[in-house]
Amino acid sequence: MPAPGESVSTLPSAGVLSPSGARMADDAPRELAELLERLGLADALRARRVRARLRRLGRGLPQFQSVWVDALAQGRFLTPFQAAEIHAGRGSSLRLGPYVLLAGLAGPGYLRSYTARHAETRQTYHLSLIEAGDEPAAERLAGSLESLAARSARLDTLHLSPVCGAGRQGRLVWIVQPRAGDSTAGEHLVRHGRMPPMAVLEIARQMAAASVHLEQAGLPHGDLSAATVRLTAEGRVVLSAPGVRPIVRPAEGFSHADLAPEDYDTLAPERIDGGAPADPRTDLYACGCLWWHLLAGRAPFPGGNALAKLRAHLSSTPADVRTLAPDTPPILAAAIDACLQPDPRNRPGSAAALAGRIGASTPHGRRALVRSTRPGRRE
Repeated sequence: MPAPGESVSTLPSAGVLSPSGARMADDAPRELAELLERLGLADALRARRVRARLRRLGRGLPQFQSVWVDALAQGRFLTPFQAAEIHAGRGSSLRLGPYVLLAGLAGPGYLRSYTARHAETRQTYHLSLIEAGDEPAAERLAGSLESLAARSARLDTLHLSPVCGAGRQGRLVWIVQPRAGDSTAGEHLVRHGRMPPMAVLEIARQMAAASVHLEQAGLPHGDLSAATVRLTAEGRVVLSAPGVRPIVRPAEGFSHADLAPEDYDTLAPERIDGGAPADPRTDLYACGCLWWHLLAGRAPFPGGNALAKLRAHLSSTPADVRTLAPDTPPILAAAIDACLQPDPRNRPGSAAALAGRIGASTPHGRRALVRSTRPGRRE
């Protein structure tokens, strides 16, 4: 059975024979039949519900590939995302190594994120893509990410979604992580607005506990943000892609302001000025920025372009979050203030020290977090 990081050399050869050896639907477009074979959907063209929809959609006209694709989507053999990609002529991009892309996902701007299925095990993963400048660079990047997957193998996955496999296909490098969380914190803010203080305190407690685990493993997260913190329906917080940004983007600062402004919302000043590497102290600064954002409904340094964001992190200190969210628990407000100190020496000494300040996750807090994700049931 292939491992999550299986090499792309395992791609099956395209053909028009089904696993049973029978020739696939002869009246289907050959290109589509070959693509479905590669996606593990060789028998879909013969399905009764596809044939019935094909007749209804065609209305007596020739059965063009677009009609076949629509019938396959209505029959739920293709996801809406897959159907759109095939219609756009990008069907071949749906297969990466042993994985088949199913749908797009929200994520940080330096990754293209998807839900993907392993073609043989049928297990689903969170897959992210990075496009390197050339194939040698892609090979080096894939090697670094494979090493990260090996280092992450023993990480607790209750509150972490670590890289568990990596590979490349030409200039494209992919990583896979366990599926976790129903939405990102950023998506939550768009749908529901700022979060209730008790829900944010629960998020802070779970994030601090996960950061302690990363600290013990000697692995900084490197990008704690609204795009990498995921929330589950059960009130659990999951930190996605620990260790990835420091590998994909080892240098940050004014000469690397090529991402959307929100991708710099939690970047520590020392990463911008002086090129300091990601470490536990930069993660603490990111925690303070994110918790401030969740409480206030906007980032500590809102608006502007990427360069303006970077300058603000260097020259300004966010106001006390209680000026916008006066109901913030004092323990959380104090923790945010400590994390947002511009000088890393003035922040808490470790994730464990921060966790000691704010306490552990509680059943009441998890219930508050669950309620905050349900429209009409806000605290």
